[in-house]
Amino acid sequence: MAPSIYEITLAGLLHDIGKLYQRANWGQYKPHTQWTSSLISGLEGLWEQYNINTRQFAEEASHHHQVKPEGWQPNTPAAWAVTLADNYASSEREESAEKGGALPYQVSPEPIFRRVNLGDQVKNENNKYSYSLNPLTTDAVFPVPTPGTAYGPIAEELTKKLQSLVKKPPRNIKALIANVNAFLQELTWAVPSDTVGEPDVSLYDHLRLTAAFAAALWAYHQEIDGEVTIKRLREENKLKFLLVAGDIGGIQNHIYRIRHSSAAGVGGIAKRLRARSLEVALATEALAYDILDSLGLSQANRILSAGGRFTLLVQNTPSSIRKLEELSKLWQLWALERGGTLTPTLAWRPFSPSDLKSTAFGTILAHLSLDLAEAKQQPHANSGGSYLPFANNKISLRPCPVCDALPSAGTDDNGNWLPCLRCQAEADIGQKLPKVSKISLSRSRLPDPRYDFPGLAATPSPASAEWRFRTHLDFSPGVEAFEVRPLTGRVPSVADAQDLLGGENQYREWMDSHGLSSVLEDLGAHPDRPLTFEEIAQFATGSKHLAALMIDADRMGEVFTRGFEEHLQTPSRIGSLSRMLEFFFGFVATDLMLNPERFGKLLPSPLMGNVRERYRTIYSVYAGGDDVFVIGPWDVLIHYARDLQALYRAYTCNHPAFTLSGGLVLIKPHTPVSLIADYVQTAEKMAKAAGRNRLTLFGHAVVWHELDRLLEHGQHFYELTASGELPRGLGHRLLNLWGMFKNWQSYKDPVGLKYKPLLFYQKRNGAVDKHWDELFEPLMNHLDPRMQHLPVWVQYALYQGR
Repeated sequence: MAPSIYEITLAGLLHDIGKLYQRANWGQYKPHTQWTSSLISGLEGLWEQYNINTRQFAEEASHHHQVKPEGWQPNTPAAWAVTLADNYASSEREESAEKGGALPYQVSPEPIFRRVNLGDQVKNENNKYSYSLNPLTTDAVFPVPTPGTAYGPIAEELTKKLQSLVKKPPRNIKALIANVNAFLQELTWAVPSDTVGEPDVSLYDHLRLTAAFAAALWAYHQEIDGEVTIKRLREENKLKFLLVAGDIGGIQNHIYRIRHSSAAGVGGIAKRLRARSLEVALATEALAYDILDSLGLSQANRILSAGGRFTLLVQNTPSSIRKLEELSKLWQLWALERGGTLTPTLAWRPFSPSDLKSTAFGTILAHLSLDLAEAKQQPHANSGGSYLPFANNKISLRPCPVCDALPSAGTDDNGNWLPCLRCQAEADIGQKLPKVSKISLSRSRLPDPRYDFPGLAATPSPASAEWRFRTHLDFSPGVEAFEVRPLTGRVPSVADAQDLLGGENQYREWMDSHGLSSVLEDLGAHPDRPLTFEEIAQFATGSKHLAALMIDADRMGEVFTRGFEEHLQTPSRIGSLSRMLEFFFGFVATDLMLNPERFGKLLPSPLMGNVRERYRTIYSVYAGGDDVFVIGPWDVLIHYARDLQALYRAYTCNHPAFTLSGGLVLIKPHTPVSLIADYVQTAEKMAKAAGRNRLTLFGHAVVWHELDRLLEHGQHFYELTASGELPRGLGHRLLNLWGMFKNWQSYKDPVGLKYKPLLFYQKRNGAVDKHWDELFEPLMNHLDPRMQHLPVWVQYALYQGR
């Protein structure tokens, strides 16, 4: 009996796992293929529960070398599928001759970021850094100068987890694949796949890419040939594969389309923002799941992920094309019926095995990106529908007071127009999010509150489902199919406020003292309740302003399409880069809010003593892919931005190609969400237009390393004015002088340089004269960043003193 696609997927996932055990048991000479076979054979009690023949399965996975070691050559169609997939996934082993030096069990994994070259490659000390062989956590992913290479504990833990499935097996083979994939992700993310060439691709990334190629190859020949044969498998000129790119457009407009705070109810904006961000993330996940499940593939065939976008590797067959066309139409029609604010788009491009040898994989991806961009120019073109949400509505012809896209659900007892049913569900979901760690996705009906997608539903409520998203780093064995995905971000709750203030009584007193007793009356003080924007603003130092911060990774399009030299553009490398970036923005950026102490010396010195304790008041609107959008107390977000940039530099080995650009704007708690989005996006664009690698703050796009010096300058200035050593009105006088300088800078008005004698005139004040050299002398040089960007450090000080 021919093995199923899922069995082939499992064989691909485990084919090289023997490398881990070989290195853990160095000295017992066995080829890694034999270790793979031994591991699989020792788990016979697991495989038989899914009607998998253990001996046959072990051969499929382990017999995947055409030359050496002898005796492990493929001799069945299934073994050949894994062998070929192993070659397609990565060619790292062929890139360099034997390097000599360290033995395989002594080789440390190197960060994939070091392999990127956009013409700005430089040597630096962090190039010497590598990863230690530790399970996947938010602090383990940072390279260190003296990495550990203890393979034994990793191998023991993997064996223990796999053996646990024998006693408590997952409910079906897809759930089994999900468990195995999760174990490999946690434990082999830093294990080098190759120790002879460049050890920059993890064993996990190579295994999952091999599984994807093997499954797609097997599915192709099953449909095209009816029977899979070795001869047909080895034909390399046929277009056997499809790369499928999916994109959910209109994300920002959809998330931020909340008309005004009164429509959302007291405290409703924060809940709705998070609920909409989750809806967009789940829409992307559901679309990818829908495609793969419909094509009979597992989630191992999703090879790239980025915010709002994914890339799948599937079989190029007539039925696959028909299914993609059908799903494209269904999802576009779904988007239209929900107001047309989101635009799901699919594009696909065929390629052959020989293309992987003659064409860099990055080039194939670049062509696919162009196909997707072209498809996005005609949103909803394949839906066959039209945007008429009010046409058949029997309740109301009035638009929803929250989203303004769908009909209102009617009026309440007082005659006020109610939100549409979708916006009502948002509030319920937003209320649940602070404690959510799992989200269910199912083709069967799920309980409210839920999100409805074409043929699928998702809910944060506990429910039996085909698929479960674990939103925290939880890789423990599970009966259900699951995947660890950073979907829910961070929602500050009353419990966070109580911890910061010293308890429930102190929190209530604090609310009363800040005029927020009405919030307590309306919403209560349950620890799980999300904080309102009004509450969050009160945690700011000085002026009780919020800030919105949007940070985006620079040049990601270039990095993925031409960031690797042509011979290095392997699917495994590009997949590894995608996974690592998503992990940073999805998990590290969020964990920084909760556990800043975890990152220790990687962070710059704080300008304020307790500012990092208040990171837990940051509200994550969106974090994932390659960008972050958060709202929080204004001073807290300035420090958070500095810390996030410092972590990103350390994470990417201080590589010049990996920089961040961001915008930070101060806002009031009741500022309409649409305006917040406009303001912060404009600020971010200003940073990118000024040359990238900058943060726009107080209207100035400042290079990160200059920003630190400006803020330190401003902090010192604030401390002097707060203590009375400098007059409090001096900051405003400096801003007036800068206004004169701006006229010279912008219009070359020579009168503008009059600021210099006027500034020097301030020396008549004894207090100013005392601090002249350290604070004011640099301003006499109009090219000094402290003069160029004077409003940044002066307003930083002024807002603290309000």
